[in-house]
Amino acid sequence: MDARGIKYFAVPNGFVGGGRNRFAGINKLKREGMRNGAPDLVLITLTEDARPVAVEMKTTEKSSVQSQDQIDIEEEMVCNGWVYILGRGADDAISKIESVLGVK
Repeated sequence: MDARGIKYFAVPNGFVGGGRNRFAGINKLKREGMRNGAPDLVLITLTEDARPVAVEMKTTEKSSVQSQDQIDIEEEMVCNGWVYILGRGADDAISKIESVLGVK
């Protein structure tokens, strides 16, 4: 996406590792604003009609589904004018991102 001029950032939404400091790490992320279900990527590049874009990444496996928290956030974002993309693998996500941004 960088090569196409699409600006984005990843949301650090959950990996804190294992061990005895795991719960301390989770609590720190929650205090910093982590929310269950947050999308994996947020695009800085807006759509042509100035809408923000969020991307949730899933694998191509049929068993890879959104959690209820992810569904709830998707609904909130869409109700507030966001474009929400569910990408099944990198190629699918990039194709959908290019489509909504009008980029090729």
